[in-house]
This record gives sequence, C-alpha cells and structure tokens, in this order.
Amino acid sequence: MATNANSTSGGAGAVAPSPRRQTAVRRAPTSVRLAREARQRRLWYAALFAVIAVVVVTLVAGVLWQYVIQPAQSVATVNGVGIRNDVFGRYQNFENYLVQGQAAQIQQLASQPGASQLLTQEQQQIQQEQSNIPAYTLQQMEQSLEVQQAAAKIGAAPTPAQIDAEYASQRQQFDKARGAGSYDHLIGSLGVKPEDVKAYYIASAVVQTNVTKHFQGTAPMTQPWAQARHILVGTQAQAQLIAKAIKNGGNFAALAQKYSTDNGIQPGQALTGTARLQAEQQSSAFNGGWLRDPQPANPAQVIPVPTHKVQQKVGKTTKTVEVPNAPAYTVPTWLTPSTSYVKPVLDAVLSMKVGEMRVVQSQYGFHVIQVTAHETHTLSKQERATILQQQGQQGYQTWFTSATDATRNKVNPPDPYAQLPAPTAATGP
Repeated sequence: MATNANSTSGGAGAVAPSPRRQTAVRRAPTSVRLAREARQRRLWYAALFAVIAVVVVTLVAGVLWQYVIQPAQSVATVNGVGIRNDVFGRYQNFENYLVQGQAAQIQQLASQPGASQLLTQEQQQIQQEQSNIPAYTLQQMEQSLEVQQAAAKIGAAPTPAQIDAEYASQRQQFDKARGAGSYDHLIGSLGVKPEDVKAYYIASAVVQTNVTKHFQGTAPMTQPWAQARHILVGTQAQAQLIAKAIKNGGNFAALAQKYSTDNGIQPGQALTGTARLQAEQQSSAFNGGWLRDPQPANPAQVIPVPTHKVQQKVGKTTKTVEVPNAPAYTVPTWLTPSTSYVKPVLDAVLSMKVGEMRVVQSQYGFHVIQVTAHETHTLSKQERATILQQQGQQGYQTWFTSATDATRNKVNPPDPYAQLPAPTAATGP
C-alpha cells in the first residue's frame, strides 16, 4: 500500500504524464512547423504560377499585337477607309522600285544633248520622292483611295474583273520584256503581295482608263481651222491705234516687228548675243506676226514652205534636190480647237471671218488679231478618235485635281510628310 501511495504522490505530488501524452507533446511543434512549411510552399507555388501566367499573357499579347492587332491597325484613313500598317509596310518596297525606275529613265534622258529644263525639274521631283519613300508611298496610297472613291460617284469605279485583267496584262508585258515568270519573281522579291499591287497601283490605272472614257463624250464631224497673225502690246489704247493704222494701209509685218512683245524674249529672261538673235528670229514679231501651233496634232496643219531646186554633188554624181526658200517658222500653221493657245485668242481666231481684225485681251496683254484664211475641215476617223482621246485626257486631269482636293477629302492624318518626316543626317559637334 505504501508503495502505491508513493507512486501516486511522489515528488511534488503531481500525476506523471502517460507515455502516449508525452509522444503527443513532442510531436506538436513538428506538426506546426510542417503546416507552416506547407503553407509557404503553397504560397510560393501560387506566386510562381502567377508569374508564369503573367509572362505567358505578356508573350501572347505581344505576339497578338505584333502579328495581328498592330498590322491590322490603320496608318491613315481616307474618308473612313483605312490603310493597314502591314500593307503600307510591304507597299513601300513596290513604290521604291517604281521611283528608282523613273529616276533611271529621267537620268538617261537628261544626259542627252539638248535636254529640256522640264527634265531637270522632273529629276529634282524624283530626288525629293526618293528622300522620303515612306511619306511618298502613303501619299500615293491615299490618292489611290481618293480617286477610287470619286470614280464610284460617277459610275467609273474599277471592277474586280477589270483589275484582274489589267494586272494580267501588265504581268504579260513585263514577262515579254524580261522573260517568263519575271513579274511574279519581282513581286516576291519585293515582299509585296499581288493583292497589295492590285488594290492601289492597278486600281488607280483602271480608274484612269474608266474616267478618261467617261469624259470622252462625242467628236464633231468637222472643225473650224484658221490662219491668223497678231501684234501683242501692253495697253488697249496702243492696240486700238495699231489696228487703226493697219486698216488705213499700214504694213502688218512691219508694225509687228516694231511693236509686238511676242518677240521670243520671256519676261525676266536675260538673253544676249547669239541666243537673243536666235530667239528673235524665230518669234512671231519678227516673222510677220504669224501665229503657229507649237505642237500640231495633225500633219495637215503644217503649211509647206515654198522651195526651189538646186544641184547637189554627192560623190561622183549630181542630184537635184528641193531646198526650202525660208525656215518653217516664217510661215503660219492652221490653228484648230486643239491648238494650245490661251482661250480668248483661240476663240477669237476660230470665230473671225477672213480679213476681219479684232482687239482681244488675254493675261499676256492686248492682241491685235487678223485672220487671213479660214476653212471647215472634215475630220477623218483617226482624227475623231484623237479628239476623243484628248477630250478624255483633259477631262481626267480636271477631274483628278478635284478628286484629290484636300478640301473634298477627310484624310487622317492629313499630311503624310508631317506624319512621316524624312530622317535628318546626324551632324557632328
């Protein structure tokens, strides 16, 4: 009994823990630590998965932006119609190829003797285009959309069949000159798609054809033709005095040489010596005041210069040849409705009777005009076809200016060259 009492009250009198409880007490700190570590691992996994998700979403978004969203966005819009970024990027190579070809042609023509000032101006224009191909390309694409939209308003929009036919025609011509498959190889090497070329370059060409036909109208069966001479002076009073002098028997040619300012010397042009003499010799003032068509569209307009026969020795033989009595610029040409004269002068010449004299004002001054011959010219089939083509071309040029007028189109951004400025060369300190 004592033993039992000692066993239950030993020491301080507390009851000793059982072995099972002692094991539980030892395990408690371990379980807490393991639970805490498990929670930490779950947090790390969650954070890792979140980071991976963010990276994946970022990569996917980047890919979508680069290959889907950004290419489909518009670099510019024309009356609400967008020009896609990806198409614009590809089409620059095509426009650059066209500009390089034009530059090579102009360079070849400009290097030939007697090249005109116009070629020099075209050279400068192409150099400007080459200095900023992106802006020039965007300008061309915007103009293409403008003319296509304007053409639709007059029933001259290009149809898919017309575009396909024109594309096939240009490819055939290119392959004929360069070899089979050359056009497709070119398009592929430039990185441009046939659809891009059709949508802008080919469509514009078809629009020009359609609109030109739209404005051709009809051609008359006959035309008034006339020969005339004039004296150009600065004031109406002086013109009236000259006209009165001629009516009183004055010599038209002498008065023209003395008073006419149509003497081959352009305002502000400083010519001296031989150059001045040559300009004067070929002018209206020094050749009877005769009016000449600068570019006769019809060979029948040219009046033959009287000739005389001379004997010329060629080697051991002698031949009789016809030699003009005077240069061609000493005689008039027939003037027609197609002659490129200022309207007041041409209208007067074609409506006046033979021998009639009239004072007409133009932006150049006052013209004393006298008609010396008049006829009604019957047009041939070819002449009528030429007139129709000229009417169509003139109508197209007027229409194109209106169709691409900035005030008639809502282009955003409005200026390609401000939107895409040319890179500037770096300068040193």
